[in-house]
Amino acid sequence: MADKEHLFVVDDFLPDLEPVFEVVKASRYSDASYIGKKFTGVGDVPLPVKPLIEDILGHKIAVSVGILRKGDPTLPITHYIHTDNYDATGVMVLYFNKPCYETGTAFWKHKETGIYRLPDDADQELFDYLTQEIKKPDNWEMTHYVQAKANRAVFFDSRLFHSRYPEHLPLESLHDPRYNMVISYHPLDEKGNVILP
Repeated sequence: MADKEHLFVVDDFLPDLEPVFEVVKASRYSDASYIGKKFTGVGDVPLPVKPLIEDILGHKIAVSVGILRKGDPTLPITHYIHTDNYDATGVMVLYFNKPCYETGTAFWKHKETGIYRLPDDADQELFDYLTQEIKKPDNWEMTHYVQAKANRAVFFDSRLFHSRYPEHLPLESLHDPRYNMVISYHPLDEKGNVILP
């Protein structure tokens, strides 16, 4: 099982990227809601990558959310700095392309408290405080950055504070969108039971 606070990169994730990327580009993208949250630029084609994830992790997983995302200036993100702890233990972001501008996934630490991972025992007061603080990007500093690269996957602890980077994509993304997939998951034990942290 991956350790808490895990963060690692796997390049050449898909055995054959090009035909998959053609499907990704041809997909329809629209707004969608998952686990009570609204997302923009969500694709309508499921991709069977679960076995590849399980091979890398070395155990079975239960997928909570699996979505294609398209990013350009007409599709603003609805969540900047955030965690994904509400529905998963681990997250994988798979980039399908390396656009002509700088973009990727950033990881953040709260300047005042030093918190970079939502504590397992966070009480309601701390949770509410950080919920307000994530709306103030100037109160955070970047700790790690994973650059988007075609066929690169980044795996990380769902409780790490992270975001798309940059928050607002440049005009170049109108003709060269950012395409990625996000998979949120829980590990399973040998009997198929979800292992909760």
